[in-house]
Amino acid sequence: MRSRPGLSFLFAALSLTSALHVAAADDAVRERWINAAEVNLRSEPGTRGAVLALLPVGAPVRWIGASESAGFCEVDSSGTRGFVACRFLSASAPTAPAKGAAGGTTVRWVTGAGVNLRAEPTPQAPVLGRLPLNARVELLATLADSPYCEVATGIPGAASLRGYIACRFLAATPLAIDKIVAPVLADGRPNPQYDPARAFWLAPSWAGLDAYGLQLGAELKARNGIAPEGLVPASRPVDVEFERMKAHLAKGIYGATPAPPPRWDDVRRLARAAGPQRVPAQTSAADRERIEGARQVAQSRLAGLLGLAGPAFDAADGSGGGVRLAGLVAVLEPPRAAPSLFKSASDIASPGASVEDLSGRFHIVATYRTRGRELGATLGTVDGLWDIGQVTVALTQPVVRTTLFRDGRLATASVRPSETRVLWGGSEPPMCDGYVDGFAHGEADPRIWRYFGADASPDPEALKRHPPGTLVSFATKSALALASAAPPVVLIQELDRERTGFVAGTWLNFDLDGDGIVDLAVWEGTGKAPGHLDGPTETDDPYYRLFLANLGGRWHVLGTDAFGYGCGC
Repeated sequence: MRSRPGLSFLFAALSLTSALHVAAADDAVRERWINAAEVNLRSEPGTRGAVLALLPVGAPVRWIGASESAGFCEVDSSGTRGFVACRFLSASAPTAPAKGAAGGTTVRWVTGAGVNLRAEPTPQAPVLGRLPLNARVELLATLADSPYCEVATGIPGAASLRGYIACRFLAATPLAIDKIVAPVLADGRPNPQYDPARAFWLAPSWAGLDAYGLQLGAELKARNGIAPEGLVPASRPVDVEFERMKAHLAKGIYGATPAPPPRWDDVRRLARAAGPQRVPAQTSAADRERIEGARQVAQSRLAGLLGLAGPAFDAADGSGGGVRLAGLVAVLEPPRAAPSLFKSASDIASPGASVEDLSGRFHIVATYRTRGRELGATLGTVDGLWDIGQVTVALTQPVVRTTLFRDGRLATASVRPSETRVLWGGSEPPMCDGYVDGFAHGEADPRIWRYFGADASPDPEALKRHPPGTLVSFATKSALALASAAPPVVLIQELDRERTGFVAGTWLNFDLDGDGIVDLAVWEGTGKAPGHLDGPTETDDPYYRLFLANLGGRWHVLGTDAFGYGCGC
């Protein structure tokens, strides 16, 4: 029986749409709500885990994954990660009871972060606890001639309490945070409800302070008749709110939970959407244009996920680079995966993860120490962010850094990561400051350096950063149960350059805990690299690496690395 052309077109369009919305759908699926009162958020799965907080009914959480301990799920509650019994999670927010129900009380939600619950309706009364954003409370009474309301609530770390909070922090519905903290609406229009100061205090972050500092600069330029693209005047008054934000970040905050690494299965689905599509002959020109547009979006996303660029993978110049990306993914077959060393995305950080990412991934407080705009003789005075010229962000607890060598050796060290950043603002930063040729995460094959000349040798700074034999380093919150060094299983494949962009690939499969199951798989691609100002390489070099991690029995893209041939112009 012949297939109907109309249905073929429909299935092709649905396939493209589905692939392009994998990430968005995944985020939606991860939204959960607490469906019972005073649910324990624990540090470990199981009833022996320490109680980090008591979550009230209706509290929104982000589902991270199911634990191996039966019945427990890992979640993120306003930046605090832990485990709750899965039966207390619902896919939709509980319906608030009507006014007068539950003994005449009325459900309200807290619209501020860390709102004081006081013993008496006065600002001098003892603080019983601090209520998180969108905490569900029962309004017991409003007080005549008083800005306080009496409420009953379960707060993190304590049983249900009665007390008083400022009525202005109560609302009849949960606060839609995105409508306040996002400067731009989904349709691209400016958000009329956006307030940088309020957005910061709802979810304190460096990005929030940055947005408020930029607003201060824009307002000062407007008062002085300076165009938006001009520099902020050098004389900048002290701003009390900005000082409060800096002080808050100096005490420390938890970084936002990073998105989980992309699943390899999802990358393969995206690759199918990026490849050639069967379009029925009778398809209209408008529909053809839409299908091709969706395919180009898929190709762009795929290039970003794989970290591949250059002439061989350029999806916009009509040379087939986007299709080549899809062809490469089609021939990459990682080894069989089964549950082993890493249980979930919270067990391992991507190579080169920032301090903020480590803070969010491992739930460790990060502090921000700022310095003024005068940075000494070498850097001079920078434009900065309002009155800040430099910031150092550091974890308050150490993590374990594990370096993996090509021969299977492992080296571990306890480190407390920190990063110092110069905030150049409108100042001209030095070109390629800190750049070093080579891989970002490991030693390069000596043959690659011939691009710089027949007698060229590895950059000394590159050798200093990556000693001989190093392949990649990654961080974990605590020491891993690692086996003794074992060489990887090596698989070499020949590839079609026109179809994949590479002429060969090598799989290096590492079993880190000695249980016979691969925990990390590294694919190294050999081909003509993008090079630098002199154009692509004339030789085929092993210039690209793809890192896959076995998380709970499924492969995820932990990161990528490509040899750097130059910086700037």
